[in-house]
Amino acid sequence: MNEFLSTLLQAVIIAAVPICAGAAIKGVRATVQYLASKSESEIAKKYLMDVADAISTAVTYTSQTYVDALKARVYKALRDQFAAVLEELRRIEAGANVSDELLDTINMIAVIMDGMKED
Repeated sequence: MNEFLSTLLQAVIIAAVPICAGAAIKGVRATVQYLASKSESEIAKKYLMDVADAISTAVTYTSQTYVDALKARVYKALRDQFAAVLEELRRIEAGANVSDELLDTINMIAVIMDGMKED
């Protein structure tokens, strides 16, 4: 179950990383705009905007690369979890009691996989 919780946490991080990256980009742009408004030099303003664009691009690409790699790991971990669940289901006799933990695990995996399907 700990492995599944780790996978679940990684799935949450997948959603959080782009939000954090967007906030960082917005903060950089706001800071640059403030600094540019305080500067009288047009050249300095241009360089500030160029720096903001470069930082924004770097943060965006780094964020996307991280998310893509994490998605691949989460997908593989969920695939392995599904295999373990399937193995457990095969062991259970028809009509026998299925533990609540197994049912909860199946439900959480299905929800996560459904969310990843949209990407």
